[in-house]
Amino acid sequence: ARNFFFFFNQLATQFPQMHFVITGSVNETGNVNEVLRGLDKEILPRVVDSCGRLSLVELIQTISCAKLIVTNDSGPMHLAFATGTAVVALFGPCSPLQYKMNDRSHVIYKNLYCSPCVHLFLKSPCHGDNQCMKMIGVNEVVAACAMALTGASAHETVSRNEVKFLSGEETVLGLIRR
Repeated sequence: ARNFFFFFNQLATQFPQMHFVITGSVNETGNVNEVLRGLDKEILPRVVDSCGRLSLVELIQTISCAKLIVTNDSGPMHLAFATGTAVVALFGPCSPLQYKMNDRSHVIYKNLYCSPCVHLFLKSPCHGDNQCMKMIGVNEVVAACAMALTGASAHETVSRNEVKFLSGEETVLGLIRR
């Protein structure tokens, strides 16, 4: 939650005319309330908490009317792709290469040796700690949002892990060539 309100504060400061809608399930209300408590007082009136309050049709309408959606690999991301809404999509346990995105998609993905773990491992090496997501920085997401909001064409920020695990015979051990 701490990174989330840093993100909100930075983006709201950079784009003072912007209003925000937080979506999610009713189960996410506690996390959202924590984020809202951390926001600067002048930003708070520009934020609407819709967690657990939108029907699917209302969520689709909200996304299609938005200037930008910031999301992880989730249902709202796919709705943004389908409606042509600009999206900053954060990937980690899954690969962005699996999806057809719209022309206004900005992707951030840390290509760790274990990512996309949901496709490569029965049990993720980080045991659900999602290091691939934790490596995505607030400044990186704010920069991608600024690009999307200023009409920059689609962009992919992929950090490449060049570490190779080799035996004495220089053969790769257990890695899949991508």
